[in-house]
Amino acid sequence: PVDADGEVLLVENTGTALLEIAAYYRSLFSIPFVGITGSVGKTTTKDMIYSVLRQSFVTRAGFGNENTIQPLFKNLQKMPCNAEFFVQEYGANKPGVMPRTVEACIPNASVVTCIAEPHLDNFITKENIMAEKLKMAEKMEPGCPVFLNYDDELLKTVEMEDRPVVFFSLDNPEADYYAENIVDTEDGLEFDVCRQDKRNRVTLHIKGDYNIRNGLVAYAVGEWFGMPDNKIVE
Repeated sequence: PVDADGEVLLVENTGTALLEIAAYYRSLFSIPFVGITGSVGKTTTKDMIYSVLRQSFVTRAGFGNENTIQPLFKNLQKMPCNAEFFVQEYGANKPGVMPRTVEACIPNASVVTCIAEPHLDNFITKENIMAEKLKMAEKMEPGCPVFLNYDDELLKTVEMEDRPVVFFSLDNPEADYYAENIVDTEDGLEFDVCRQDKRNRVTLHIKGDYNIRNGLVAYAVGEWFGMPDNKIVE
């Protein structure tokens, strides 16, 4: 029951009010926020990045596949006061959704997993889907990194003038991060994470070559934020 003696805030639009309150609440945190979007693979990638960052930092991640404004705000409110990182996925099922969601929680690093068929009925073309997804990165401050799937024919063409773009690929050495010596084991996958002249052996307790890309970008995010290789491998 509502306390009749309590204070009530009257607003013209509850959706807009929630967005503004969420944006204000997000502004109270000076810690890095990592945002993940894409047509598929958002939740798995989010969980892998969380798994990496939590080895070195007090990290909070969004629950499950919650990726719209209301659950995002709920996830924000569950952050402990000593949190050092927040990892959240962002969804967009129609044009105009991504900019509003990002207004509620602007990230400091963006990951785009791929551009595929889901929601094509609303966007008409994959190019429109990509434009919507990239609005998450475009809202960030200049200098914040964008991690993109180099195996995606659209994403590999992306260039940004005021923020670094880091590419990851299953096996293309033209990307910043790629895999070699992939072994399908009984328990999952083993492979070398390759970047420049460095290589590190990684084990994923999960099947599917597509998860190698998710592991690679999680590795890349950890390295971007200064984590040592042994902690990322853990």
